[in-house]
Parts: sequence; structure tokens; C-alpha cells
Amino acid sequence: MCYNRNMNPQLNELADYIKKAREAGQPDQQTRQVLLKNQWSNAEIDEAFAAIPPNVAVEKLQPQSQLQAKPQERPQQEAQQTMQYRPQPQQTIETKQPRTGGGKYFGLKLFFAILAIALIIGAGAVGYFALDFSQYLPQSSPVTESAQPTQEEQQPPLPLTLESQILAVIPDEYDAAKISVAAFSKEGKKIIYCASLKTNAAKIACFENSQKLFDGPYSFKPYWVGVSPDEARVVFLFYDSVKKQSFVFENNIEDKRYDGKITYPVFSRDSRKLMFVVLANDGKNFVVLDNKPFAEHDKILAAPEFSPDNKYILYGATDGQNISRQADLITP
Repeated sequence: MCYNRNMNPQLNELADYIKKAREAGQPDQQTRQVLLKNQWSNAEIDEAFAAIPPNVAVEKLQPQSQLQAKPQERPQQEAQQTMQYRPQPQQTIETKQPRTGGGKYFGLKLFFAILAIALIIGAGAVGYFALDFSQYLPQSSPVTESAQPTQEEQQPPLPLTLESQILAVIPDEYDAAKISVAAFSKEGKKIIYCASLKTNAAKIACFENSQKLFDGPYSFKPYWVGVSPDEARVVFLFYDSVKKQSFVFENNIEDKRYDGKITYPVFSRDSRKLMFVVLANDGKNFVVLDNKPFAEHDKILAAPEFSPDNKYILYGATDGQNISRQADLITP
């Protein structure tokens, strides 16, 4: 009997095998276990079960008198056929009396089998099928055009160096054990650091890899160095312990000094802006963006960050007994 002309011929044979097993009185679950042991997948078995028309019920068994007179002629002999297209089942079909209400049980099982196939196909989980069912699946719908990416998203990611390598060799006159600050670029091919002379620890120089950027212009050392995401900017932070002032040092230029210490420095994603927090000497804290100070607070609780649209600065703060989540608007 051919159940589906478009179905794989092997699956037509499998459906015929299942039908004969039913005629022999073998429960569907036992038939399924035998097929699974012979390397048929759940998907193939489900399709074969689904291919049997609902009106194909288990055929009537022989009259009881015949069964008692000739037990050796039970339908078991007919169901013990070998499947030439798969390894022969290790377990033969055993004849059992059909369950009462078998038609309802079959219909319910068929419904769940079809539902399971629909869910599997809808989820696209067909990679593990033993046969190629791609011809039965709908073609993928075209990807809809997404929103235009921002300028930052259009920039290709920097290639990462995924191997160990020596980036710099410290000159012999400088003490490798007395490196004050260091930072790697995002790409991982650049190292910025400062080191003291072996003969005079107060004399320092700062380097990019093995190239000197500058000799220390102060009697005090930088306490932080950072490289912007685009790797074009190198920024140092200095603290003058005598005057109790801190400032940004970039391109050999000293920027505005603040009465207190600069903390939480962070670059914007486009590398154009530098933001930090000043812990002022009077006990107040405030955010600074491009040398523009924002409102003072009793204490800033967390490192500030830029909002996804780069229009706000977000951070936590306390004022008196109040804890607030600040969203400071960035104005031109």
C-alpha cells in the first residue's frame, strides 16, 4: 500500500511495516522501540505513523475459536518481516490482544505525533534527521531591513591579537621593577607605561612600546594612564600632593587642575570625550566631561557611564539621606 507518493520510498515501507505490526496486535510503543533500536529516528517514525490514514484501523483478529484451535497460525508470523533497507530488528513482533478502545487511543496518538512534527519543523530542529527533509520545509523568509546602524556600529571591530608576543623592551637605564603605570591598547598591540631611572628613582619617562613619549615633566609620577577605544589618544592623570590638585596630561599638555583627586576616568565610545569624577578637597563629588563640571553631590556611588544614545551621563549619588540615580543631560 502506498500512503504518500511524495514521501521517501523507505518511509512508505516503514509505514507498511507499522500497519502489519498493528494487524498482529503489537502496541505502537513497542513497534517504536524496535524501530529506534534499528537506527530509525523519532522524526522518521513519526512521519511514518502520520502517513497511515486515520481510517486504517487495526484489522480484526481471527475468531476466538480459530485462535484456540490453531494457536500456531496467529498473525505473529506475518509481522516478522525483515526490513531490507535498515539493519534487521533485534526484537521480533509479539502478538498481543488489542486494547479496548484502540481506535480512540490510535487517534489521540496520531494527533500528538502530528503536533510534535509540526513543532519540530517550526523550530527548525531538523539538523539531526537521518534523511534530508529540506524538501518538505518552507524556504526561509527574507530578512527584513533593520534600522540604520549608528556611526559607531558602522565602524569595523579592531582585530584582536590572539597570541603571546613581546611588545616592548625597557631600556637598560630604566628599572623594570619600578613601572608606575601601564595600559594596553584595545587591539593589544600597544603598551603605554612609565618607568624610573635606575640611578634616580625621581626621574621617570613614559613610553609607547619601545618609543619614548616624554621625560617626566614633574617631580611626581602619573597615577593612571588610559588609551582611547580608537587608540588615537593616550591620557595620563597626575596628582600634585603638595598642592593637592589633579589634572589630565595629554600630548605633553597639562589640562585644567582640580582641587581634589580625579577618579573613574572613562572615554566615550567614539573616543572624542573623556569623563571622570572629582573627589573634591571640600568633601563634595562631581562629574566632569570635557572640563565641564556637573552638579555637586555628597558622594558619587558608582562609576559614571554614557547612555546608549550618548545624550546623558548616568551614575548613582547620595545627598543627605537620599540615594538617587542621576541622569545628567549632555549639552553642546
